[in-house]
This record gives sequence, C-alpha cells and structure tokens, in this order.
Amino acid sequence: AYQSNFSIEVNPWWGNVFYGYYFSELDNRIGLTGSNPVLNEWYHVAFTRNTSNKLLQIIVHDKNRNQISATDISYNPTQTLTNTNDLLIGSGLSGYIDEVRISNVVRSFIYSDIVNLQNENTFLIYPNPARDVIHIKINQPQNAEIRVINPEGQVVLQRKSTGMEEEILDVSGLGKGLYLIQLIENKRKWIQKIIKI
Repeated sequence: AYQSNFSIEVNPWWGNVFYGYYFSELDNRIGLTGSNPVLNEWYHVAFTRNTSNKLLQIIVHDKNRNQISATDISYNPTQTLTNTNDLLIGSGLSGYIDEVRISNVVRSFIYSDIVNLQNENTFLIYPNPARDVIHIKINQPQNAEIRVINPEGQVVLQRKSTGMEEEILDVSGLGKGLYLIQLIENKRKWIQKIIKI
C-alpha cells in the first residue's frame, strides 16, 4: 500500500500532521505536510495535484469552514505510478469520515460566511435529485442572488430572486452531476448541494 499512486493521511512519524504524497514511479515519493489536527475535531482536508502548474497542495479547514492551513510544493515528473492494489479509505484511522471525493478536476476550496440551508431552515430546495426544474421555497422572502455552481467551481446559472416565497429554476440544460445552489443576500451566503439527473 505504501507504493500507492496517491495518499493522504495523518502521519504519526512526523508529529501527526496531515500528509499527502504521490509516487511518480517506484521509489520516487513526492509529498508535503499540512497542519496538526486536534483529536475529536472535524476537518475538511483537500489534497490536490494540479498538472497544469505542477503543484501539490494540502488545504485544511476547521469545523467552522475557516482555512487553518494551506501548503504547496512544486514537482517535476508528469507521470503517475500505476498499480493494481485495492483502494484504501480510512485505513488505520480511529474516527469518522463523512465524505470522500476523488476527481480528475482541481477544485477551489474557499469558504466564507457560508450557512447550511437545511440547518437554518431559511430555504428549502426540492426535488433533490432534480431533472428539469428545482423549487426554492423561501420562508422569509428577500432579494437574493441565486447561483448554480458546477463541480469545477464555475457559475453556470445566475439570477436575482423575485422576492416571492417560491423561486423556480430551469436546470434542464445542465449536465448530470452534483451542483451547488448558492444564495447571497447582502453579505450572507447560503449553500446546498443538489444532484441533477
């Protein structure tokens, strides 16, 4: 498992830091370290390998979505070691993993003033998954900007709300996949995931 193509872990040999690496070939490990996690806390950890600018990066956010560290390192090799080993998730971890994403696209992990829609009960978005339209029920009508963001972080739909209790968005032209619905009102932001089928 050590000679894996990519890995992210809490490394006990170097003081329990977040550590990410990839092997470009056998015996050629390229890695970098992030911050030290505190026990019994939630973290969002992203490990990216950006082939366009040859940069590895570890970005760590805390439970309040505040960025607590961002570390990067340049690398030269362009290839990646391939093997037939099994995918390992949570190996050697005493804790919980609530979500894992593996993709071939480098995403942005910048958060600020984001509130979960479901926790605050300000907005209800349905149906989810959605096929042609989504309904956004607003408990207290307000003038907000509505954005639909694709997995690459691009805004694919954008408009002002009408101030009505329910907004309807036509998403029939979007490809299948995961999107974020973002509502912005003054300096506040709410965000929720939807799946387009």
